[in-house]
Amino acid sequence: MFQQAAPPFQIPRLFLFPEATNDLTLRLRNEGTAATGTIEFVLTVPSPLTLVGSDNKWTLTPLQPGKEVAISAKVFAPSTSKGQAFQLTGTATYKTTVGSSRTETRVVSLVVQAVGKGAISVV
Repeated sequence: MFQQAAPPFQIPRLFLFPEATNDLTLRLRNEGTAATGTIEFVLTVPSPLTLVGSDNKWTLTPLQPGKEVAISAKVFAPSTSKGQAFQLTGTATYKTTVGSSRTETRVVSLVVQAVGKGAISVV
């Protein structure tokens, strides 16, 4: 077994606002002991959510052990998604230090809030 791992991905905010394009930052981290090769990352967003301004694919430079990279994405949540939970799937494919291809998949759950972002807040 190689002591190398595709970076799992994390999304700091686990909710989306309905009727809005939401900015997401995905963080990929190499938790292994060896550098990865170039990483091909694919983000799958379920319907009715929509990935805005991206074809859902990123090519990332190799990651050294303990290092991470951030990916910015925009996801639109229509009003029909209010109050629902969705799973985003991230798949990272890369070459190991010995040249074999490795693919790892992670799933993150997000909830679309029942109420949209308001212009008025109560303090």
